[in-house]
Amino acid sequence: MFCLTMIGLLSFPLAACHQSTGKKWYDKKLFGQNIKTKFDTSNTAFIAFDEASSYLFDKNCKATVLTNNDLIIIDNLLIQCVNDYNKNLSPKFKNLSIDLAGNSYKRQIISVINNNGDKEVWLNCFCSMYDKRWKTDVLTVEDGGSCFFNLKLNLTNKTFYHLLVNGVV
Repeated sequence: MFCLTMIGLLSFPLAACHQSTGKKWYDKKLFGQNIKTKFDTSNTAFIAFDEASSYLFDKNCKATVLTNNDLIIIDNLLIQCVNDYNKNLSPKFKNLSIDLAGNSYKRQIISVINNNGDKEVWLNCFCSMYDKRWKTDVLTVEDGGSCFFNLKLNLTNKTFYHLLVNGVV
């Protein structure tokens, strides 16, 4: 899987790029109040797809809202991707394994409808943050190891790709 080939990119630092928005890109009416998900929305920032984030997806993509069912799919795909990544990590890189249970990752989500009509998200995960800008600005860092990683998910096809775990330089 492509997820595994990204291991070779572990040492690539990420360049800083920020975007701001006060808009919520999920539909509160679609979240069932009594439906439990593993997805902690208090640790999640929904950031609008716009000109500033167009480098993440094709510029012809359109912003979309997420439903509670989408959040369940996101959580399940994230767990599957991380399990595959950790299982196939070579022994010399075990220090870069991702611990979803032991770390309380904050998450940033940008959601789009792609050119094929599929719903996709860019999911950015990180262990710590020193201020509240993570709720409005896309967070990018250099290094940081497995405390900072991101990936893309196709919710329509229930697939994951482009996992990037920050390496240690």
